[in-house]
Amino acid sequence: RGQSFEPPPPPDDDDEDGFGASIESSSGSSDDGDDVDGDDDGDDGDDVDGDDDDDAETEEDAGVPPAKRSKSEGAAPGWEGRMGSEFRGASATGHHAPVPDGDVDDDGSPPAVTTVGYDELAGCVPWWGEAEASDNRRVGRWGEALVYRYLLQRHPGWTVTWVNEHAESKSFYDVKMRNASDGRTVFVEVKTTRSADRNAFEVSPWEWDFACKPGVEYHVYRVYSAGERGRTRITIVRNPAKLVREHAISMALAI
Repeated sequence: RGQSFEPPPPPDDDDEDGFGASIESSSGSSDDGDDVDGDDDGDDGDDVDGDDDDDAETEEDAGVPPAKRSKSEGAAPGWEGRMGSEFRGASATGHHAPVPDGDVDDDGSPPAVTTVGYDELAGCVPWWGEAEASDNRRVGRWGEALVYRYLLQRHPGWTVTWVNEHAESKSFYDVKMRNASDGRTVFVEVKTTRSADRNAFEVSPWEWDFACKPGVEYHVYRVYSAGERGRTRITIVRNPAKLVREHAISMALAI
């Protein structure tokens, strides 16, 4: 997994623009960047990784509208921005010092929001070329490839599937993790930006509905400074629907 590689581009397809609420994560430094994610995708609820497992009931119900936007070429980038502590309020996490991903709470579980620095990601960074810096689609896939490789390295006992590796799946998540020993399944949505501090970003209604389903473990990985050697980092938000209810992160409408 240490070799450099270029993530394969997805096939072209036509998608309508979508809409969604924005989720504010609790990470950021000071820098400017362009919104390049375009990562508002959903699916029709089918299992896309070929696993014949017990989590089929967590897939989206039939009849729910398909995704209105994907990471395909030509898709408009999703909205993103910066929001500070004055929006979140005193009870929220704020721009506190990032908690390393290796830390655990008193009960042995990882904190709800953690940060993975470049030193931990150095061996997982995908190949990068200047030609891709302005390509929204490829930047989004670069972030997915980074998270996929990081999860393979971090969780060797798990089955990790990048559902968009060979074709755009239009799922409500980008990576699926399954622990064969206990059946635990985690769905990971990757949101990538070239900015270093844009901590507010778009989440589609279908992604949010899926994240709110009972029994679904849904994590959001926000990739900052995509492609910048020495600066790329990831903020991990575990179960954002629960964190919104607990006022640990905030939700906003953009008009």
